[in-house]
Amino acid sequence: MAGGRPHPLTPLAVDEAGFSDYSAGAPSPSEVQEPAKANLAGIDHRGIKLWAVANAYSKAERFPDNDCTNFVSRAINQGGGAPKDFHPFPSLLTRGNNNYWWQYAGLAAINLRTSYSWGAVNNWYRYWMANKKRASWVPSWKDLKQGDILLWGTGNTNSPWGHLSIVSNVDSKGRVFYA
Repeated sequence: MAGGRPHPLTPLAVDEAGFSDYSAGAPSPSEVQEPAKANLAGIDHRGIKLWAVANAYSKAERFPDNDCTNFVSRAINQGGGAPKDFHPFPSLLTRGNNNYWWQYAGLAAINLRTSYSWGAVNNWYRYWMANKKRASWVPSWKDLKQGDILLWGTGNTNSPWGHLSIVSNVDSKGRVFYA
């Protein structure tokens, strides 16, 4: 909605640890009770965390409009070393294909720079978790580690994910901090 505020979302229930329960209406693996915490398998978690912390306040890394998915994708790629996944013929016509994850550095137009899975939360989920299975669910908050990705739910069945962030620290009391 141009110039207006989006309609407020209904708050989700909170679990016994005080974290939101994102299971309502969100895709969830059958073997895990806490589906909102994803672990990227085979990628440098420390590098993801270091890149995210170093760039969390960088205006250059927060385009367009503080895009969380672009930020997380850049951290995974540049900090974590995950290679981009290009369509054999990447173009405006193929950027909506959730089997590919890429960003072009040289194009001036922001909307042509990224595949949907690079820059939109629900497409990111479909690429990393559903289509490519390049990420896996963490079974508990206590299993989170620096560099893990948090998926924040909306409660909306058609568009279940609304935000991504990167775990920057888990302290000795089990508190989770994120960028």
